[in-house]
This record gives sequence, C-alpha cells and structure tokens, in this order.
Amino acid sequence: MCSDGATSAYRGYRLQALYVLSRILLPAASQPWIFRPEGKEDLDILGLNGELIEAAQVKAYSENLTLSDFSPDKPSSFFRRAVELSKQHPKALIKIVSFGPIGQEMTNAWQKEGLARNSVTQKLVQSGFSSPDISLIFRMVQLVKVEGGYLQDKISIFLRGSLVGGNPDHAFDLLIYWLYLISEKKKEITYKVQTSTKLTDFSQVKMCMD
Repeated sequence: MCSDGATSAYRGYRLQALYVLSRILLPAASQPWIFRPEGKEDLDILGLNGELIEAAQVKAYSENLTLSDFSPDKPSSFFRRAVELSKQHPKALIKIVSFGPIGQEMTNAWQKEGLARNSVTQKLVQSGFSSPDISLIFRMVQLVKVEGGYLQDKISIFLRGSLVGGNPDHAFDLLIYWLYLISEKKKEITYKVQTSTKLTDFSQVKMCMD
C-alpha cells in the first residue's frame, strides 16, 4: 500500500507531466520549439537555435503556495536559478505554474507595490538576495494558475480528434509513460505534427538527444 508521501509525489509528477503534455500537444503550442522536460526547470522551451524561450517550475500543492515552499535561503533554490536564467536569457519567460491555490501574500506581491511586496522583499533580503536581484525576480518571474481538469479535457479532445479509432484515456497513459522515459533519459522533444495530420502513433513526435 502506498504511503501518503508516495501518493503525493505521484500526484505531483502526474500533474507536472499533464502540464508538459499540454504545452507539447495542444494546437496553440505547435511551434518550431524544442521541449526539454527536467531541464533547468520542470520544463524548458527552446528555440531551434537553442535560445531559452521559457522555463517553468510546476507546483501541485493542496495548500496555499507560499514563498517558503521555494526554500529561498538555499543556494540552489528556484529563485536563485530564476535570477541566473534571467541574466543569461533576458527575453525568456520564467514561470511558476501552480495546480493548487497561490497564497494571498505571493499573489498580491506579484500584482503591485504594497505591503505584501514589501513583506516578500524583506524575506528575500533575509535569504541573501540583493535589491537588483529582487527587482529582477518581480519583473521576470510570472505566477500562472492552471486547472488540471481543464488541461486533461483539452488533451482528451486533442487525442480524440487525432487518433483513428483509439482510446484517448489509454493514449494519455501511454504518453505519460513516454514522457517519463524522455525525462529520465534527458532527451528533447521537437513537435512537428501538422494540424491536418492524423496522429495514429507517436513516431511523428521527433526526439532529439541532448
């Protein structure tokens, strides 16, 4: 029998995979991009010449997401990586994608100047961040709230329209497993399926080694 920790970890991975698949499969994402799961962040999106377009950290907490959930005092924390990515790739989008609720302090801090931003700023200062880096964090990092049910429905609709006589639920489970293998082997994905093409198998999704 699975422990609560193992169940929570599996749920977190499945929702992370759901977000990654939504970016790869949905028509709006059918761009000449390279998708790299488990790259700098949970999902990196690169242009064909290798420039970073987007880096997304995915969270799936049932409780309110707070600054402390990112352990900002640790040398390898998300916000320290975000600062370095923003300096190296000033045009890239850095996202926190949350399947659960985002705490009011974080929400308010990212919306406007005020008490909440001052509070978060003070916490970041106490964690060793400089004023320029904190300004960069508020300017470059975006908070994005997503709904798992909505993404699942959109992917199911896409699969139902793309598979010939296939079962979208079974196809989704295969894709989750396929994505696990891609992530484990540190491969990259280039999506090249045209909207007029029926996706009868997954061979049309080209995988390129790092």
